[in-house]
Amino acid sequence: MNVTNVDLNSRLNEILDEIKNYPTPIAGCDVQFNYLLEQKNILRNLLNGTKEFVPTTYYNVHTPD
Repeated sequence: MNVTNVDLNSRLNEILDEIKNYPTPIAGCDVQFNYLLEQKNILRNLLNGTKEFVPTTYYNVHTPD
């Protein structure tokens, strides 16, 4: 699968919008919110040329495709 910067930016914008509209979480206790923050950081790293793309934490959550 060939992922472009347009694809990464599109997904990043979706995540940023989801974070912006997310209900107030309980800090450190909301798995979905923490997952979104980590995905945001991964996408930003990829867009900035960083090779890091493996999440540092495993989350067992369902995310929309």
